[in-house]
Amino acid sequence: MKMISGTYQVGVLSVRTLLLRGTARFFSPTRRRAGMNVSFRTTSSLQTACQRPDEVRVSRLPLVERLGNHVSSSAELLEWRRWARSHAALTKLEASGVADLPSLASLYTEIDWLVVDVIAATRPKKQGQRQLAWIYMASLQVRDIPPAHEVLLRESLAELRLSWLKRLRDRVPLQYITSTCFWRDLTLFVSPAVLIPRPETELMVEHVKTVLDRCPSLCCGLWVDLGTGSGALAISIAAEVLRMRASSALEKGCMDGKPVVHAVDLSLSSVQIARCNASRHFSLTERGKDAVQIHQGSWFEPLESLDIVHRHAGTLAGIVSNPPYISSDEMLDLQPEVRYHEPWLALESGRNGVEALELICEGASRYLLPGGVLLLETGGGGQTAHIDRLLRSFKEAKNGGMVPLFENIQIHADHHGVRRFITARKSILF
Repeated sequence: MKMISGTYQVGVLSVRTLLLRGTARFFSPTRRRAGMNVSFRTTSSLQTACQRPDEVRVSRLPLVERLGNHVSSSAELLEWRRWARSHAALTKLEASGVADLPSLASLYTEIDWLVVDVIAATRPKKQGQRQLAWIYMASLQVRDIPPAHEVLLRESLAELRLSWLKRLRDRVPLQYITSTCFWRDLTLFVSPAVLIPRPETELMVEHVKTVLDRCPSLCCGLWVDLGTGSGALAISIAAEVLRMRASSALEKGCMDGKPVVHAVDLSLSSVQIARCNASRHFSLTERGKDAVQIHQGSWFEPLESLDIVHRHAGTLAGIVSNPPYISSDEMLDLQPEVRYHEPWLALESGRNGVEALELICEGASRYLLPGGVLLLETGGGGQTAHIDRLLRSFKEAKNGGMVPLFENIQIHADHHGVRRFITARKSILF
């Protein structure tokens, strides 16, 4: 996933960079917890899936999935919240001349997320000799915390304090501190090895759903997610393809037992985290028999070496990518949360920010099936216009003339009106 970091607001970035990555705003606490209703494996099996000897050693689960092992009172937790808000306000006051600091409202929201995520269970305080059982809650907001209860915490108040000091002092994104990102209906493990998935990128899944509704036969073909990062897009698109197969009664005609989405990333650490996230959402992989297969390499190269794509014959029903698209010069203008903590490999794309996008378009011209779909996230503005012109420039000889290789090329806006996404269809003439 290739977007700027998540819970803070952009301050000093140029207008150009704002268009490139947008001001990332996360959802309300209620919506961001939708993924908690997804079935998960047990803690031990999750740790096994994420800690294989040949893969990245994930030392911690996402905060919201860890077992509680610290007992405190709700009053003490709420007192910690008051301290954290005061400390954030003081930090903001002392750095009043620094324009790229997160807004105080954004920091207060992060504090509430941290308070809610750290609670594993609550129970009334012991009365007499009787100790009531813990009450485990799937969804909670700060205002719902019982005032006279004990709380079972996933981290101690001292650990929370250190985490919040690290957030403000070192400008570490909260998602990296908690190893947690809520995205659509997924709860993802994230680390500084991958970019934090952004809300606007969710729209790419909606565009895929629209494509499948219009052409259900595309759910029987292979899909590719290039630059997969945490695996968020690949997992969600596989789920939508499987859902369309079931609803359209196409399952028998599709490639049963084979991957639905092949995901690629150049970073080995990113590949390992994406595999971890795919295995964590086991209801998808069991339903689709390892629906997402993840490869390490540069763009189409691992797919070529494994003979998944063929240079002289289109084999892919869909190609989606949210690739790097920030220019080298603009990298230095990014917020500290991004510049110092998110992987540059997943952000930077040459002098003009379009190198990766151009490579993907060229590959799509070869590897898409007739009628296959290309979906890209871009930096918006002139960058999107450049890719639009590039796609229209692809032509091949047909019936004695030159015929456009792509048709139905469309540009789509994100939540903030930025014309960020572009879709194109491989001409059925080929």
